[in-house]
Amino acid sequence: MSIARRIIFLAFTLFVTAATGAAAAPATATLDAHLQRQVKRGSRNERVIVRTKPGHRAAVAQTLRQRGHAVYGDHPGIEALSANVSAATLKLLANDPAVESISTDADIDSLDAKKS
Repeated sequence: MSIARRIIFLAFTLFVTAATGAAAAPATATLDAHLQRQVKRGSRNERVIVRTKPGHRAAVAQTLRQRGHAVYGDHPGIEALSANVSAATLKLLANDPAVESISTDADIDSLDAKKS
């Protein structure tokens, strides 16, 4: 086998290996750090904000409702919705191409509120 063919074969093998590994890996980049930990634990339901790609918000909300999850907020200005979902559903959302990101919907207090 010539050197050129070996290089082409090696490059092809590396490409296939990288593509297969990327496809098999969970899309945890769409989950914030807290949610990544919760998915690993397989923990209880989480309150989340799901940002979707434009035009997909209603379909994602419908999917969540069909899976029995409460969708309690609609945020059209940022193409997002708020829902209470299970760890299993977080995994599905993280791999959904219509989902941009998933963040924890946590209660936040302002610093001024703590002064009084």
